[in-house]
Amino acid sequence: MAKVSSSKLHLQFAKAKEAEGRYAEAAVAYEAAGDMDSVVRLSIDRLNAPTKAYAIVRRTRSVEAAALLTRWCLQAQDFAGAVEFLLLAGQMDQAFDIAQGHSEMDTFARIVQSQARACCVAGRGGTDVQLAGIRFAARSWQSQASRHMHAV
Repeated sequence: MAKVSSSKLHLQFAKAKEAEGRYAEAAVAYEAAGDMDSVVRLSIDRLNAPTKAYAIVRRTRSVEAAALLTRWCLQAQDFAGAVEFLLLAGQMDQAFDIAQGHSEMDTFARIVQSQARACCVAGRGGTDVQLAGIRFAARSWQSQASRHMHAV
């Protein structure tokens, strides 16, 4: 399969290897096919390779893979990881609740701040209206966090 360039063939091969229970080979074939969500799934469900899954999700920023990894993090009681991947998947309220309930507010704040900073940097080439929207969103996150912190 090393000389095959068709992603469809790699995908079929990966599915066959997974059906045979040859998960490591299936993961390699899924990666060759570009199906990184399946690589993440196998990494956490079958290969006991969460570190690989973390790296893939951070690189690809796949919402589906982030959701899979969040479930794994919650089962493993890795609440910092759950917060990170919930935020990556756009689940801010759930991330906030988990962070608040498991003493991970520093993690939540650090990630939200870095996301807001990345938005501002990315938006510098845009119009003033875009920048204002980005800054408003960042303040909204801070305001929401502040309201919840004062309620405690």
